[in-house]
Amino acid sequence: MRISDRFIMALRNLWRRKSRTILTILSVVIGATSIILMLAFAQGISNTQKEMIESFQGLTTINIMDNSENGMVDVDDRMINQIKRVDHVKAVVPSKNIYLDFKIANTEDYGLDGSISVIPDETLSLLDPDDLDWGNIPGPNEEDKVLLGANSEASKIIDYGDGFSMEPIGDFDYSAHQYFLRLGWKDETDDDGVNFGNEEDPMGLNTEDSNKPKSVDIPVEISGKLSSSSFLGGWGSYISESTYKKLKEEDEKLQSPSPVSYTHLTLPTKA
Repeated sequence: MRISDRFIMALRNLWRRKSRTILTILSVVIGATSIILMLAFAQGISNTQKEMIESFQGLTTINIMDNSENGMVDVDDRMINQIKRVDHVKAVVPSKNIYLDFKIANTEDYGLDGSISVIPDETLSLLDPDDLDWGNIPGPNEEDKVLLGANSEASKIIDYGDGFSMEPIGDFDYSAHQYFLRLGWKDETDDDGVNFGNEEDPMGLNTEDSNKPKSVDIPVEISGKLSSSSFLGGWGSYISESTYKKLKEEDEKLQSPSPVSYTHLTLPTKA
């Protein structure tokens, strides 16, 4: 029997038993679709887990903290040099978080999330253009420059009267705005017209510190934004040591200087 005869016979059998043929085709289609969907679902979960881990500093980054309640680490040059000699360690990044507000000037409709960390100048020199989504890497001697973290983003502030929420803006035009860092505390609530005594010195204590300002705004520029593949990941943004020194000088002029910020180590490793 020729191959063409066998093919014709198969078609006749399929046509003769239409219901069985339809059920067989449906079974194959459903089975193949189920397998494809399960593989896609598993791949989606895997990608989601990977993206989540990368958003918390990446798959090749190690954060070092001690067992104390505040997680503070005493960092000195000897410790940094010891860790640098560990196999597969690409760099040692000691960072110090600063307690301040990162604000957009001349608007109350938008805000910036994320903390500000100071990192050594030599860490900035380890960055290359591939570590950026856009912009430039600030130089060691460039003051008033902020490098946005990969997960830092602008948000629209929605006021509900008794509260507010922040909705991220994916296409925010960073070049169209000006920015500043606010040290200290400034009461921006509306005045209700009810005042008791001297608001500048409510306890009646005319001390030297009471004559100092409560807050100060330092204009800054956004130099660029890190990509998710950079070893400087996370939610925070970064400034150089020279910018940090300027902020500390201004902070010491306030009534209540910011408390000592905590320090931790980040170890980008070679994949």
